[in-house]
Amino acid sequence: MVRKVLAGKAIAPATVEVGGSAFDAQQFLASVASHAPPDLVYLDRQLLGTYAARGTLEPLTDCIAKQRIDVSRYRPAALKEVTLDGKVYGLPEFYDNRVLLVNDAAVAGSGFTPRDLTDGHGRAETHRPHRQRPVADRVRPQDPGVPPAVGQGQRRADAQRQRPHRAPRRPAAGRRPAVRQVADRRPGRLERGEGVPGLLRPAGAPVGWVTGSAWVIPAGSTHKEQACAWIKTMTDAPAWIAAGKAFTGVYTGNRVADQEIFGTLVQLKDRPAFDAAVRTVLKAQESAFTMPASPAGSEFKTAWQNAVDRVLSGEQQPAEALRQAQQEAQRALDAAR
Repeated sequence: MVRKVLAGKAIAPATVEVGGSAFDAQQFLASVASHAPPDLVYLDRQLLGTYAARGTLEPLTDCIAKQRIDVSRYRPAALKEVTLDGKVYGLPEFYDNRVLLVNDAAVAGSGFTPRDLTDGHGRAETHRPHRQRPVADRVRPQDPGVPPAVGQGQRRADAQRQRPHRAPRRPAAGRRPAVRQVADRRPGRLERGEGVPGLLRPAGAPVGWVTGSAWVIPAGSTHKEQACAWIKTMTDAPAWIAAGKAFTGVYTGNRVADQEIFGTLVQLKDRPAFDAAVRTVLKAQESAFTMPASPAGSEFKTAWQNAVDRVLSGEQQPAEALRQAQQEAQRALDAAR
């Protein structure tokens, strides 16, 4: 809300009417085809490459120059997600990785310990997560580090099916579950007796996938200058800092903003559980991986997520599922090119 107020002041006397629904691909493409697109779109960064390649998004080259936007202030990984063929098509907003909130007592009552969620066979075996090409022209879900990481999830799913009597029970009304998933920017939902475990590689470093959404300007927008001023303000450090004064902070795609938020604003020494949770997320973000922009980003996302689902359901083994995903994604990428 704070950022919207500041962005509104930046474009006054113009105003912005924000729609209440999530991004609808068919609706968006129809509006562009009929020459009546919205002036702004809030889009999943993994999908951005697909629509940029189709010519439905405006490159932000002029926007960045006229508004003097310093793109070096954004996190490099987030910026890669919105950059296709050397052109920036969006400004990244949040910087999200998913975290698990563990109810220590409930897990212990089921015969587990919170450490069971990260130790032994639960450890991921991915390697070199940041070594990805800036623009994806070849998909690599069969990279040697990927099948073991997918196998990790398979082992957990198999263990749960084989030992249902030890699995944490569904909570009764009014009681918290043993494990629940939230976005990393919501550690303020941590309750008494909960913690945030780190998912580890064999070397002990956290592993995680980070992504988020971005503000983009559709091709054919009639108010490009105001739209540019809006997205600059919404993602700039001053607006984030003004909005980040909640005691657990907020994780953004703006590197400078996060340095101020977690270096100065967030003080949790008197709340050790929250402090540990925030530090765990920050540490995980340092080694997290992102998906580079791709002209078949939407299809690639569908291919690899379907592959993981087939593994977790017991339908396929990791290598087989990822081989199929690679074929599906590569066909989509070849067609997009």
